[in-house]
Amino acid sequence: MKINFTMSALDGFGGMRTTNIISNKLVERGHEVTVTLLKPQPLLFNWKARIIFAEDFWRSARRKLSHMTNLLLKVHKYHNIYTVIDSLTDAIPECDINVAQGWVTVFPVLRSKKGIPFHHLQHFEEVIFYNQYDELVQLVRESMYLPLHRTTNSIWCQMQMKKRYGYDLPIINPGIDHTVFYPRGVGKKSHKKRVVCLGKDMMRWKGFEDVIQSMKIVMEKEDNVEFVAFGAIPLARTYSGVPFKFMCNLTNDQLAELYSSADILVCPSWYESFPGPPIEAMACGTPVVTTRYGTEDYAQHEKNSLVVMPRDINGMAEAILRLLSDADLAEKFKKTGPQTAKRFTWDKTVDKFEKLFRMALEERKPSFEDTKIHLTRPVPKGFDENVQLVVKK
Repeated sequence: MKINFTMSALDGFGGMRTTNIISNKLVERGHEVTVTLLKPQPLLFNWKARIIFAEDFWRSARRKLSHMTNLLLKVHKYHNIYTVIDSLTDAIPECDINVAQGWVTVFPVLRSKKGIPFHHLQHFEEVIFYNQYDELVQLVRESMYLPLHRTTNSIWCQMQMKKRYGYDLPIINPGIDHTVFYPRGVGKKSHKKRVVCLGKDMMRWKGFEDVIQSMKIVMEKEDNVEFVAFGAIPLARTYSGVPFKFMCNLTNDQLAELYSSADILVCPSWYESFPGPPIEAMACGTPVVTTRYGTEDYAQHEKNSLVVMPRDINGMAEAILRLLSDADLAEKFKKTGPQTAKRFTWDKTVDKFEKLFRMALEERKPSFEDTKIHLTRPVPKGFDENVQLVVKK
C-alpha cells in the first residue's frame, strides 16, 4: 500500500512519536510511506518514511510575513490557516491511504482527492481551547463532520466523539516498546524519594501548575522528597516555592532510566487521550498517580495505580503522600504496572491499522461529489446561519 500521513508540523511530542513509530513499522512491513509536513524543520526521531515538505524556507518565511501583515491590517486572524491548508493540499502525493493527523489536516486530505481519507484522532482537540465560542473552535468542530474514515486512540476520546457527533469509532491504542521501557534497576545518587512528571507548561491543560501546587503540600509534610520534571522543550516560565530539576529532550533510554529511578510518576493533565508517560512508567515498574480523563484504557484505581480527578490539588497531594508512605501498595503497583503495560505493543497497533486500511481499499472509494455538511453548532459571528460547507468535486 501507498500510505501518506499529513501533518501540519512536528510541534508535538507524544502524538508525533506515535506517528513516527507507526510509519516506520509500516515501512518495515513493505509499504510505501510518505509523511507530508508544512515546512522544513528539524526532524526529531528517525524517520524511515519519505518526508515531503509543502513549503520551502522562503515560501514559509513569506507566509509568516504575510500573516504578520494581515494581523497589522486587521485582516481575519485565521487567514493563515487557509494558506496552510492550500500548501498541504498541493503537496500531498499520490497514495492509496491518506491519513490526517490533527483537525487542520482533515481539510487538505479531503481537498487533495489523493487516496482514501482517514483521520486518526489522538486527542479530542476542541477541549484544548479555552474560549469554546472562538471561531477556530467552530472550525475544529465542523472538521469532524467531514466524510472520512476515523479512528481514535482511547476510550475517552471515543466516548466524546460518540456523545457530540454520534460516531462509534474503532479504538487503536498506541503501543509500548518493551525493549526500551522495562525495569532498569538503576539507582539514585540521592537517598530522597523521587517524584517525576512531564513538564509541559505552555499548555495549561497539561496540569503542570497543578502538580507544582500539589508538590508544595507534599514537601511541607515530607522533607525526604525530590521532584524531577522532564520534557522535549524547556519550560516557558520559572517556578518558586518547589525546588525541582528539569531534564530536557531525553532519549527513550534516558527516559526509561528516569522512570526506573523514580518512586512515583505523576500525570496531572485535565484531559488526555492515552498519554504515554503513565503507561511507560508502569512498564518500567514505577508506581503511578494519574488523573482520570484519557487514561481509562490502562489506569485502574488501586489495582495498578492511584487515579484522582483533574485539578484536584489536594487529592493529588494525598495520593502522592499515600504511595510514598505505603510500601505494600507501591510494591503491588510495581508488579501490576508491568503486567498491564505488556498488553500494549506496537505490532498490535500496526496490525489494526493495516486491517482497517485494507478493509477500506476493498470497499468502493467514497465519492464526495455534492456532499453537503450542515452546520449544527453555533456559527461564528458574521456568518449566515444557513451556510453549508460543500466539498466540491
